[in-house]
Amino acid sequence: MREREGGRVWQLHVAKAKFSELFTMAVERGPQRVSRHGKDEVVVVAAKEFDRLAAGEAKPKQTAFDVLRPLMGSGLTVKRSNERGRALDL
Repeated sequence: MREREGGRVWQLHVAKAKFSELFTMAVERGPQRVSRHGKDEVVVVAAKEFDRLAAGEAKPKQTAFDVLRPLMGSGLTVKRSNERGRALDL
């Protein structure tokens, strides 16, 4: 078995021999890939994750506040310009 972004990759014969472990890892750690002849062929995912994906639900989107929250209390100061922008000839 090798590690890969998005989970572990299992060779088919190992996945069959250790299905209980594969099952547990899919539930507890996320999607597990199964390869045959060196090519990824299937992904085993927990039912809850599959249902979420099948329903077309995206992962919750982060708001600007969520992204900037770690900076709160960091002492970072932001200066704003008083300029109104440039004039446009219309």
